Order: sequence, then structure tokens, then C-alpha cells
Amino acid sequence: MNVWVKLGANSPVFTDSIIQYQFTNILLQNVDLGPTKITSPISGCGLQIENVTMKFSFFGCDSLPHGDTIPLTYKVNSQALVTENYVLASTLFPGDTISYTFTTQANLTNEHGLITIQASTAFPLDTFTTNNMIQSLINNPTYLVEDTITFEETNPNDLFYILTTSYSHASVSTTAHNTGAKGFLMTGGNAFDYINLLVFPDGTNNWAVNDFLSAKIGFCVNASSWTEASLRFDLKQTDGGTIYTQYIGAGDYTNCSNLRVLANGAQIGPGYKPVTNGSDPFKTHYVNLNAYAGTQFNLEFESRCISKDTTVFGIPMKMDNVYLDNICITEHPQGFEGIDDITSPEFIAEIYPNPCKDWYMINMDSKGNQTINIELSDVSGRLISSEKRYANDGHNVFVFNNTLPQGIYFVRLQGKQNTSVLKIIKN
Repeated sequence: MNVWVKLGANSPVFTDSIIQYQFTNILLQNVDLGPTKITSPISGCGLQIENVTMKFSFFGCDSLPHGDTIPLTYKVNSQALVTENYVLASTLFPGDTISYTFTTQANLTNEHGLITIQASTAFPLDTFTTNNMIQSLINNPTYLVEDTITFEETNPNDLFYILTTSYSHASVSTTAHNTGAKGFLMTGGNAFDYINLLVFPDGTNNWAVNDFLSAKIGFCVNASSWTEASLRFDLKQTDGGTIYTQYIGAGDYTNCSNLRVLANGAQIGPGYKPVTNGSDPFKTHYVNLNAYAGTQFNLEFESRCISKDTTVFGIPMKMDNVYLDNICITEHPQGFEGIDDITSPEFIAEIYPNPCKDWYMINMDSKGNQTINIELSDVSGRLISSEKRYANDGHNVFVFNNTLPQGIYFVRLQGKQNTSVLKIIKN
């Protein structure tokens, strides 16, 4: 709408008009509700009986009084529709959002691969129904036993899951292959969309900042009958150092393209970053997973890349990317020859006795004085305890009381740069 006044004697004409005044006509002021997001469940391993949580918002211009009943529904694939009522605990105003977890949990035990979850608001007075339903796709992959993922497979949803944020990206891509026609690409988004949130990592805080750029590919591994376990993968990385140097200034921008490997949520092995901006070749890496032999575990690759590829004045520019291919998870060590990415570890550690009963100790040979962070977790990845011990240069012995129930546990040791994971059995 444009509005103006006309007075012949008025010489400063720039005050005569209101140009392009915008307003909204909300026809359904007290009835328009709609779901905005399904926050759980998310993709993962061994999904069975899971909580379903949705968010819904009020899009009217007045309010809905407390005490009103809002019917909410969800449906998993072709399963029966679940309907529950939410009673407003307080008055709902425009833009207000409520998170609701259904009392009736979803049974995903027999649902594998891609799973479709639909969530809806069913407020009886709401006649504006186009925004009443949203849909979420999650993945419940089958457990792998001795496999190599080449990303040429026709059933990728049965083999792995992908977790991204609003800004990160991860997918099978023809631009990410080492062999064959496809590999796996992990990258960021348009950095200008989140420039106010962004922190350029410096090598010491790579995994403490920019969690909104996290991208993961995960595998569910059944190594319960294995006595050893190993990981091999082909990796190439690029970073946008050329552009960053031009617009921000000189610096080390290799930390803008990060990758790490996680087992049950804990980092194993070193972190990875490119050596050059864009000319690194593919390199094969090896990681020892013996600590997880005899268990079922969750293996993830996580990246935090600052920016996806872009164009500057019409010229394509390579930015921060992680390319993965030929991911091999195996019991057999042939071809691995005991190689690990930590060729010169800053410490070597073992647990004794193992299996243990009331106590155990960690024998550690350390190269130099350093503080060791020691975390204890169960087979599901749940953190049980965390503490720091100081290691002197040379041989060290750390003794721990053990009041845990019988079972398998993991001890994660984090030094200045390197990480080691040891399996311990409590009898």
C-alpha cells in the first residue's frame, strides 16, 4: 500500500509519502495451529521403542486461552495413527511454540532402512489445514558384519545413516569418489547465512566450536563374535584457504575442514585435516578398533566444515570438503599389518588385570609430562565417569576401584594430541 498527501505550498516533498507499507491480513486469527518440527526420534543404531517429540506453533494474531485442548497425532510408516490430547497450561500467543512428547512410544523394532514419521495438529476449529502436517525421514540401518562400503550400492539406506544440521550437508556424490563413480561428500553451507555464529577453529578448539556445522555418517557394526576389529577408509580433504586469505587475511585455514572418527560417541584416533588447500590426493587411513571387538557398536565419521563450494565473479572456488570412499570394517587384520594412524603415539597404555573384579590399573608409558583425561563408558556409549590424571615422562601406574556391575566397558584416554580406547571386562 502507498499513501501520500498533496499540499501545493509544501516544498519538502520527501515527507509527503509512505511508500510500500506492508501489512498482513490474518483471516483465521484464533484457530491456526501447525507442527513445526519432529525432534525425536533421530537416525541411529538399534532403534526399538522410541519417544516421539514434536513442536507446534500458534500462527494466529490474538491468542488461544489456557485450558483449550489440542489434539496431536503421529504415524510411523503404515502403522496405526496415534492421537493424544494436549491441554494448554497457559495462554498461547502468536509465534509461541510448544514441545510435546507423546505418551505412546513408537515401535521401530521391525522398521529398518528409511522410516517415515508424520506428525499433525488436529485442532477442530482449524479450517486452514495446509500447514497441519509435517513429515520426517529417519534411518534405522541393519547391523553390518564384515563389509566394505563403496557407495556404489543400490541399498544405501540399509547400510548407514546421515545426521546433518540446518547448515551442514552430507550425501553420496559423484564428486567424492576415489574409485568407482561415487563417494561420500561432507561439507558446510553458505557461510554468510551463519557468519555471526561462526568461529574459525585454530587447531585446539576444532570440536569445541561450530557444532551447528556438524555432519555425520554412521554405521551400526555387529562385532559381537569378533576377536579383533579394524577400520580402513580412503580420505581426501580440501579447504577454502585461498578465499579466506583474500578476504580475511593470511592464516592457517586447514582447520576449516575437519574430520574425526567416533565409536559409541567417543573419538578414536587422531583428527584429520588437509595439508594443502585443494591438491591433496586420496590417502588410505587405518584405525585399530580392537577395543570394540566382541560388541555391537556405533561407528561414525563427523565433519565440521566451514563453507561449501562457491563461485566468485563466476569462477568456481573449492572450499571446505571431506571426501570419503571405500570404508572397510573388518575382523581380519590382513592388509592392515597392525598399522594405525598414530605412527608415533605420545603414550602407550594397557589395563591389568583384564578381566578384573574389584580393581584394575592402567599401565602407561608416556613420552613427556602430560595430563591424561580418562573417561569410562559402557557399551551403549553412556559416560559413567571422567577424571584427569597427571602422567610423568616414562612409566606410570594409575589404580582404580571397580564397583561396576558385570559387563564390558571402555576406557578412553585422551592426551595432548592422541586418543586411545581400551576395552575392560568386569567379572
